[in-house]
Amino acid sequence: LSNYGTIADCIVMYDKESQRSRGFGFVTFKDASSVDDAVSASHVIDGRSVSCKRAVRDTRGSGGGGGGGRQDDSGGQYNVVKIFVGGLPAICDLDKLKSFFGQFGEIQDAVVMMDQATQRHRGFGFVTFKEPAGVEGAIQNDKMNKIDNK
Repeated sequence: LSNYGTIADCIVMYDKESQRSRGFGFVTFKDASSVDDAVSASHVIDGRSVSCKRAVRDTRGSGGGGGGGRQDDSGGQYNVVKIFVGGLPAICDLDKLKSFFGQFGEIQDAVVMMDQATQRHRGFGFVTFKEPAGVEGAIQNDKMNKIDNK
Protein backbone atom coordinates (compact mmCIF):
# COMPACT_ATOMS: atom_id res chain seq x y z
CA LEU A 1 0.00 0.00 0.00
CA SER A 2 2.99 2.34 0.14
CA ASN A 3 2.23 3.13 -3.52
CA TYR A 4 -0.59 5.35 -2.22
CA GLY A 5 1.27 7.54 0.26
CA THR A 6 3.50 7.60 3.30
CA ILE A 7 2.53 4.99 5.89
CA ALA A 8 2.56 6.27 9.47
CA ASP A 9 1.79 2.87 11.02
CA CYS A 10 0.65 -0.59 10.04
CA ILE A 11 -0.19 -3.74 11.90
CA VAL A 12 -1.16 -7.28 10.92
CA MET A 13 -3.36 -8.92 13.52
CA TYR A 14 -1.97 -12.24 14.77
CA ASP A 15 -3.41 -14.97 16.96
CA LYS A 16 -1.43 -14.72 20.20
CA GLU A 17 -1.27 -18.48 20.70
CA SER A 18 -0.58 -19.80 17.19
CA GLN A 19 1.25 -16.66 15.97
CA ARG A 20 -0.61 -17.04 12.66
CA SER A 21 -2.19 -14.12 10.86
CA ARG A 22 -5.88 -13.64 11.58
CA GLY A 23 -6.36 -12.44 8.00
CA PHE A 24 -6.67 -8.71 8.55
CA GLY A 25 -4.72 -5.67 9.61
CA PHE A 26 -4.72 -1.90 9.73
CA VAL A 27 -2.75 0.74 7.83
CA THR A 28 -2.53 4.36 8.96
CA PHE A 29 -1.44 6.83 6.30
CA LYS A 30 0.31 10.06 7.15
CA ASP A 31 -1.99 11.96 4.78
CA ALA A 32 -5.75 11.28 4.82
CA SER A 33 -6.00 11.74 1.03
CA SER A 34 -3.92 8.57 0.60
CA VAL A 35 -6.78 6.56 2.10
CA ASP A 36 -9.09 7.40 -0.82
CA ASP A 37 -6.51 6.17 -3.33
CA ALA A 38 -5.84 2.94 -1.42
CA VAL A 39 -9.52 2.14 -0.86
CA SER A 40 -10.49 2.71 -4.49
CA ALA A 41 -7.78 0.38 -5.87
CA SER A 42 -7.79 -3.42 -6.05
CA HIS A 43 -5.08 -5.27 -4.15
CA VAL A 44 -3.43 -8.68 -4.32
CA ILE A 45 -1.27 -9.90 -1.43
CA ASP A 46 0.55 -13.24 -1.72
CA GLY A 47 -1.60 -14.12 -4.72
CA ARG A 48 -4.89 -13.42 -2.94
CA SER A 49 -7.28 -10.62 -3.77
CA VAL A 50 -7.94 -8.57 -0.62
CA SER A 51 -10.43 -5.86 0.18
CA CYS A 52 -9.42 -2.52 1.60
CA LYS A 53 -11.92 -0.57 3.68
CA ARG A 54 -11.91 2.47 5.91
CA ALA A 55 -11.91 1.76 9.63
CA VAL A 56 -15.10 3.55 10.64
CA ARG A 57 -17.39 3.50 13.60
CA ASP A 58 -20.88 2.14 13.04
CA THR A 59 -23.10 5.20 13.35
CA ARG A 60 -26.42 3.33 13.17
CA GLY A 61 -26.79 3.22 16.97
CA SER A 62 -25.53 -0.32 17.57
CA GLY A 63 -24.58 0.53 21.16
CA GLY A 64 -21.34 -0.18 22.95
CA GLY A 65 -20.43 3.46 23.56
CA GLY A 66 -19.22 6.03 21.17
CA GLY A 67 -18.16 9.59 20.95
CA GLY A 68 -14.72 10.83 20.16
CA GLY A 69 -15.18 10.41 16.43
CA ARG A 70 -13.71 12.32 13.54
CA GLN A 71 -15.84 12.66 10.41
CA ASP A 72 -14.39 12.14 6.93
CA ASP A 73 -15.51 13.47 3.53
CA SER A 74 -17.78 10.47 2.86
CA GLY A 75 -19.75 10.89 6.10
CA GLY A 76 -18.08 7.97 7.91
CA GLN A 77 -16.92 8.68 11.40
CA TYR A 78 -13.52 7.44 12.55
CA ASN A 79 -13.48 6.31 16.11
CA VAL A 80 -10.45 7.60 18.00
CA VAL A 81 -11.48 6.42 21.47
CA LYS A 82 -12.65 2.81 20.94
CA ILE A 83 -10.53 -0.33 20.53
CA PHE A 84 -11.26 -3.91 19.61
CA VAL A 85 -9.78 -6.43 22.07
CA GLY A 86 -9.40 -9.96 20.69
CA GLY A 87 -8.11 -13.21 22.11
CA LEU A 88 -9.61 -12.80 25.56
CA PRO A 89 -9.08 -15.82 27.83
CA ALA A 90 -12.15 -17.83 28.82
CA ILE A 91 -12.00 -16.57 32.41
CA CYS A 92 -11.87 -12.89 31.45
CA ASP A 93 -14.92 -10.95 32.56
CA LEU A 94 -15.92 -7.30 32.24
CA ASP A 95 -14.20 -6.33 35.50
CA LYS A 96 -10.87 -7.82 34.37
CA LEU A 97 -11.15 -6.11 30.99
CA LYS A 98 -11.83 -2.72 32.62
CA SER A 99 -9.16 -3.22 35.25
CA PHE A 100 -6.47 -4.06 32.71
CA PHE A 101 -7.23 -1.33 30.17
CA GLY A 102 -7.92 1.26 32.89
CA GLN A 103 -4.15 1.65 33.25
CA PHE A 104 -4.12 3.46 29.89
CA GLY A 105 -6.85 5.99 30.60
CA GLU A 106 -10.32 6.57 31.98
CA ILE A 107 -12.83 4.13 30.48
CA GLN A 108 -16.18 5.42 29.29
CA ASP A 109 -17.59 2.02 28.33
CA ALA A 110 -16.47 -1.58 27.89
CA VAL A 111 -18.13 -4.78 26.75
CA VAL A 112 -17.18 -8.44 26.54
CA MET A 113 -19.18 -9.92 23.67
CA MET A 114 -21.36 -12.85 24.75
CA ASP A 115 -22.86 -15.77 22.83
CA GLN A 116 -26.61 -15.52 23.40
CA ALA A 117 -27.17 -19.28 23.10
CA THR A 118 -24.45 -20.49 25.49
CA GLN A 119 -24.06 -17.37 27.67
CA ARG A 120 -20.29 -17.78 27.31
CA HIS A 121 -18.17 -14.96 26.05
CA ARG A 122 -16.95 -15.06 22.46
CA GLY A 123 -13.29 -14.22 23.15
CA PHE A 124 -13.40 -10.55 22.23
CA GLY A 125 -14.73 -7.21 23.35
CA PHE A 126 -14.46 -3.45 23.00
CA VAL A 127 -13.14 -0.71 25.26
CA THR A 128 -14.13 2.93 24.80
CA PHE A 129 -11.89 5.48 26.50
CA LYS A 130 -12.88 9.01 27.47
CA GLU A 131 -9.84 10.40 25.61
CA PRO A 132 -7.85 9.29 22.52
CA ALA A 133 -4.71 9.07 24.70
CA GLY A 134 -6.11 5.85 26.22
CA VAL A 135 -6.22 4.23 22.79
CA GLU A 136 -2.69 5.42 22.03
CA GLY A 137 -1.39 3.98 25.31
CA ALA A 138 -3.05 0.61 24.72
CA ILE A 139 -1.77 0.39 21.15
CA GLN A 140 1.79 1.37 22.11
CA ASN A 141 1.74 -1.45 24.67
CA ASP A 142 0.19 -3.97 22.22
CA LYS A 143 2.87 -6.68 22.49
CA MET A 144 2.67 -6.62 26.29
CA ASN A 145 -1.13 -6.57 26.61
CA LYS A 146 -2.06 -9.82 28.34
CA ILE A 147 -4.92 -10.71 30.62
CA ASP A 148 -4.33 -13.93 32.57
CA ASN A 149 -1.24 -14.63 30.41
CA LYS A 150 -3.20 -14.51 27.14
